[in-house]
Amino acid sequence: MDQDNDEEMAPLELADGTLIELYEDEDRIGIYRLRPDAEEADGLTLPPLPWTFAGAELVASSDEAWVVLWVYSGQSEEAIFLVAVRDELILRYASGYLGGEAGSLGFSVDAKRLAFALPTTCNEWWELWDDGVVLLDEENLPWIHFGQLVLVETETGQATTRLIRVLPPDGWQPERAAYDPFMRPTFLEDGMLELQMPWGPELVDPNATSKIDFYL
Repeated sequence: MDQDNDEEMAPLELADGTLIELYEDEDRIGIYRLRPDAEEADGLTLPPLPWTFAGAELVASSDEAWVVLWVYSGQSEEAIFLVAVRDELILRYASGYLGGEAGSLGFSVDAKRLAFALPTTCNEWWELWDDGVVLLDEENLPWIHFGQLVLVETETGQATTRLIRVLPPDGWQPERAAYDPFMRPTFLEDGMLELQMPWGPELVDPNATSKIDFYL
C-alpha cells in the first residue's frame, strides 16, 4: 500500500454508484457508505487499533458484497477489517495489527473466502538467516520465519492463521537478488491457492490446517 493519512484517500466507488469512504474520529476509525438513492450516508465504527495508522486502502470483492479496509501502522504492522456492505453494514472480521510488511489479499471467485498474506519483511526475506535467527523443528531441521497467511470465511468471519516457513537444505546460501515482496494470494479454479514467492509461484491447500512449509 502506498497511501498516506496526511492525504485524503479517494472513496471506493462500486458499480452501482455507491461510495465507501474511510473516516477518522480521534482514536477511532470506520467507514461511511453513501448509496446513489440515499440522502445521507450510513456508517460503521470499527474496533480501535493500538495506535494511529500511516496509510489505508479500501478493496471490494468481485461481487461487491464485501469491502476490506486494509491499514498499516508504518511500524511493520498491518491489519484488515472485512465488512459486509450489500445490505446492513456488518463487521465480519477484524485482524488487529499483525507483524509484517507488504501484505496482499485476494478473494475467492465466489467471494466466500478471503486470503491475506503478510511477509515478515518487504526487504531481504533471508535477513533472519543472516542474523542467525533460525529455529529447529521437531525433526531438527532449520527453518526461517517467512510470514503468515490469514484465511477468512466471509459469511461467518471464522479465520485461521497459518505460519509460513522456509526450510533450506544443508549448506544453503540465499541468492541476494531483488524480488517482489507481495505474495498476491490467488484462488484457482481447483480450489488451491497460489502464492507468489521470491523464488516463484507456490501452491497451497487452503483447507489444510497445518503450517505452510516451503522446501528450497
